[in-house]
Amino acid sequence: MAAVDDKHFIDIVKKKMSIVNELVDLDDQYPISDNDHDDNTVTDEDDATPKTKHRHITLKGSCPTRWNSSLIMIESIIDMKCEVMNMLKRIGKAELCLDTEKLDVLEQLKTFLKPFAMFTDLVGSKIPSLSLIPLMKLQIKKLCAFSDDDSIPIRHVKERILANVERRLPDSQALLIHQLLDPSTKDAVPRDDAVALLQDVIQNFSKKGLITLQLSTVGTAEHCDSPCSKRRMLKAEMLNELRRQNPSTTSDVNDVALEITNYLACRLVLACQAC
Repeated sequence: MAAVDDKHFIDIVKKKMSIVNELVDLDDQYPISDNDHDDNTVTDEDDATPKTKHRHITLKGSCPTRWNSSLIMIESIIDMKCEVMNMLKRIGKAELCLDTEKLDVLEQLKTFLKPFAMFTDLVGSKIPSLSLIPLMKLQIKKLCAFSDDDSIPIRHVKERILANVERRLPDSQALLIHQLLDPSTKDAVPRDDAVALLQDVIQNFSKKGLITLQLSTVGTAEHCDSPCSKRRMLKAEMLNELRRQNPSTTSDVNDVALEITNYLACRLVLACQAC
């Protein structure tokens, strides 16, 4: 009789312990904060209404054909670490739980990959972005500079990125032209190199018949019916016909150099509002 009572008492204790464990697990999953705003909300300085930060509620997988998928996977693991480890313990797979050191590495990876997500968002927009590649490559090399606080896995990641950045983002003449034709980045190329490159490109296009060089005319605001304007237009047409037959005249070269110099001398006064 005593043995039966002891067994019944033990079953009651086990049941109460199970309930307590479930409550502790729930506290881990949904912590209660005494602050005005809990850890999952942020307040905009211009708006007093708390805004909920995004929190993953399912685990995500990495996909090599999707930008930032590794970052999203890491964020989902960090967001659901308590739920995942509690489930692993319940099914008897406690050895698969992440220890503190591994979680620290994931946090470092998350911080390191955040700027790359912003880069991909930038180049994925509708605005032209080829001219930004040299700037982003410079920032990538800066982000991959070694720090004393870097863990060994983070150092390996940085080494692999630095070893492949020139192959993935190679310099080319087309890239320099895009950079020169973007008013916000044209000053990044030395002036002499920019003039020589643009002159070479324009002359090549002219020889292939892809563009027609025209002399700059003066007094374009005059009425087209005036005798002076008609004579000027006739002269321009004859000169253009001559240039189509002989596209490498000295006059053309001087005009092109002047136009290129004037373009490169112009500074971007207002910041681009679309960025």
